[in-house]
Amino acid sequence: MEDNQKDKYFLAMQAYKEDDFTKEILTPLFKSMGYDRVEFHGGPSERGRDLIATAILPPPKRGEYVVYIQAKKLNKNKMLARNDLSRLCRQLRQAKSKGFTKGNGDRVKPDHIYIATPHAITQRFIEDLEDELFDDGYRGWLELYDCVRILKDIEEFCPDLLEKLEPFEEKIWNAKSENIVDRNHELLGALCSVRDSIDISKFYSDLSFFVGSIDSRVLVTYKAHITKKRFRLINKKQWESLKLEREKIIDLVGLDILKEDTKVSEDRYKEHYNQYNSKENKANQLAYNSSVSHLSSLVEEFDSRAFLLLGRLEFEAKKQSRSNKLTLELITDKLRNVRSKVKNDNFKLERSCRGFDTSELSKESVDLAEKAFELINDFSSKIVEQQRYVKLLKEDIIPEPYYDVCLNSSQLEKEISQRVEEYRSCVKFLNSDDRPNMAGVRRLLDSVEISLRFFGCIYTDESVLSSIIELKELEACSDRVSISAHDVFYTGKDVAIYGGAGVGKTTTLEMFFKSYEETINGRKIIFCSLNRVVQGLSNLGIEKRNTKDTKSTYLDKVIYSIILLSYGLAVNSDNIDRIKPYLDDGVVLVFDGLDEIITEYPIVLDAMNNFKKNYEKIQWIISSRDCVSYLKEINFLGITLLPFTPEQLRSFICGWFNDECIGMKLWNEISGTELHENLLTPLVATILCTLVEKGIKAPSNESEIYSERLSLLLGKYDTNKRIRRQEQGSEELFSCAKALAWSMHSQGIRNISYREAIQNLQIKVGSKYTTRLISKCVKELEDPCTVLVRDKVSGKLSFGHFRFQEHLASLELRDNRSIDLSTIIIRDWWRGAFSLFAQSLDDIESTIEELIRGDKLISEDAFTTLYTMCDVLSSKKRGNMRLLLDHLKQDNFYCYETDNYDFSDNYDGDYHSYAPVLRTDW
Repeated sequence: MEDNQKDKYFLAMQAYKEDDFTKEILTPLFKSMGYDRVEFHGGPSERGRDLIATAILPPPKRGEYVVYIQAKKLNKNKMLARNDLSRLCRQLRQAKSKGFTKGNGDRVKPDHIYIATPHAITQRFIEDLEDELFDDGYRGWLELYDCVRILKDIEEFCPDLLEKLEPFEEKIWNAKSENIVDRNHELLGALCSVRDSIDISKFYSDLSFFVGSIDSRVLVTYKAHITKKRFRLINKKQWESLKLEREKIIDLVGLDILKEDTKVSEDRYKEHYNQYNSKENKANQLAYNSSVSHLSSLVEEFDSRAFLLLGRLEFEAKKQSRSNKLTLELITDKLRNVRSKVKNDNFKLERSCRGFDTSELSKESVDLAEKAFELINDFSSKIVEQQRYVKLLKEDIIPEPYYDVCLNSSQLEKEISQRVEEYRSCVKFLNSDDRPNMAGVRRLLDSVEISLRFFGCIYTDESVLSSIIELKELEACSDRVSISAHDVFYTGKDVAIYGGAGVGKTTTLEMFFKSYEETINGRKIIFCSLNRVVQGLSNLGIEKRNTKDTKSTYLDKVIYSIILLSYGLAVNSDNIDRIKPYLDDGVVLVFDGLDEIITEYPIVLDAMNNFKKNYEKIQWIISSRDCVSYLKEINFLGITLLPFTPEQLRSFICGWFNDECIGMKLWNEISGTELHENLLTPLVATILCTLVEKGIKAPSNESEIYSERLSLLLGKYDTNKRIRRQEQGSEELFSCAKALAWSMHSQGIRNISYREAIQNLQIKVGSKYTTRLISKCVKELEDPCTVLVRDKVSGKLSFGHFRFQEHLASLELRDNRSIDLSTIIIRDWWRGAFSLFAQSLDDIESTIEELIRGDKLISEDAFTTLYTMCDVLSSKKRGNMRLLLDHLKQDNFYCYETDNYDFSDNYDGDYHSYAPVLRTDW
């Protein structure tokens, strides 16, 4: 072993605390050297015996050979302080003289005592030890065991310890990248020059930008118009939100959106509030409410009496002659008309309700007519009088206070227009041949990020301003930017890389990790595949959600744990302390697959935000699907990897095949069909080309492509070639793959151990297959079928790309109609599976029927997934289904609360004229 490598191992030993050095290094070493019993005895009562090791001596010399090991760390000069040395020597004498008592009561003294140290022992230390023990004859029972001898024995007896002693820095910074990243061989085969004819720079570098819930399309598509320059806010919470938006916009672009200082508005509100809550106003309000209540009771009494009287009049009219019947009907119509007016709040005082000739009527009919006239005249007078009284009381009431908001509308519109024009210019510049250098790209991206954050303050649904901003479409302009995502990463900005399934997020990050050059920005890089650490976090007992009592140190531990688990390192204080200096200096921290861990551990988002505050020099690069609900919580510049354009897909296909005629034939086949976005991703394009290359006819949609891929892997096409790669039949393998994918997807996991896979399948298909058959199927799904892929770090199984697991889960959704869709469709995790489910049926009507069965309302959270499903339908169905969803969503809207603040501005400068509209103008 070379000296520099030895030095690294020595440093690794010295990094352990004394007890940990004894447990982690000395204990397994002495066991490997043949000692039958090795017992840790460290702690405050050790008496010179950190470790007791016994060995049974073979014949002819029978008996036990006993050694004590005292572990001791030296200082940087490889010495001990005088007091520490004296205490050590006292412990050694005590250990030699007293020994220990065995279980049978025999007293045993050690044959040898070792002083074990992870440092190289110097002659000076030996001399100091001799001075303390010169009269004890120590040479016969004491032996020094330093790092040089320990390492030599480790090489001979316990070489596995060398991996544990491999320097921490070696594991993190010089680890073999193939053990850290799960390379998508199919996709890399297309995009990473496994085929010489494929050049990623020619086919796949288009992206757009994203911050929070605002993407760059809003910057190139719309022009804003302020619809109200002045409005009122009744809700204090909305006023606080507006103030916060104002402060953000000032910080971002230096624009004050308000013409008046907020203190002026608040002072006016306070004065109004005090008047509103005065004793006098409360008394007026009480009197007013009482008068309104009395008015309502008068109206109700009139309505009920009129209803009864109308019934009697109608009955009496049936008994009369034709002329008398007509008279009673006219009186009845009059009463009915007055009653209708009262019910519609437009009743007016009737000066005279007579004028009908009742001379020919019977006495009973005349009595009914008189009662009708009396009811109309009497209640007309009472109601109108009470209505006038209500109006008088209302004039004395001070209405509910409000915040008067006057916008700096012209400057706001100007800022919006300027930002749109700047971004359009930025896109043209980045797409031009005169693209700027790295510093120039950084400046442009800073400007883009500021613009997107600015638009996030005024366009999102949560913004108070969004309701008074009208967006008008501009002439068509693309926001696609043809710049490598790697160039964006090298600018040093915190970046979130978004995109749909299969667009190449993981591949882009893995290629960046493999080709990363530390010299460009002076930072080291750490790559974490988040899907592989979920089980590790569970084993550590990490909380799933943040609580008000969660401390900053705990949130930091979540990130430390993710980093260490990703590299197969133990999560302990020593390893955390060893990585902290690098984090303080700044590293590039890559988190791949955030969407795959957030479902199970929402606390990770809070932990990331907290970690960024504590380690400001870190550059974060994360990946996530773009169809998740937490995007607005990620405070990074987002880049969305865009699907191929049809032209890029054509170039990709033609570049895949060495024979251009085959490539053009495939292109002509699929270009004649409807090209959905999901068919334009690199993953799907790669599998499509692979299938056609194997002689399989081109499938028409993404779901069919994955189904054909699965059939290919499970041996469906081997029969024609008289090939038999697996023992089990395709049907059994497919059933187990689908059942396992469903079980894993239901648990929200991507990785599973072999043992857990067997257990899950026993529950799912155990009634149909034996455990022996299930075990064989799982093994063959891994090899030779490669449907299951084993992780190099954790040793767990997965379906490789997450889309393949989603595809199998979607087949279970299709085949098993007993599944309660309403409980899972609301979760982001299931959106991809539902999308493929809709594709396989070219239908979402059955899903909608399931959700509304029993007159249930569709959950608001379900509509995002339903619209995603709608987008993958054939064009003849897509339009009608989207209209249906719009209608259902509108129906839902009326069942939920509407906005609780008012934007009315019809008050002509009178700050106290606002009042709720009361329907009492009769």
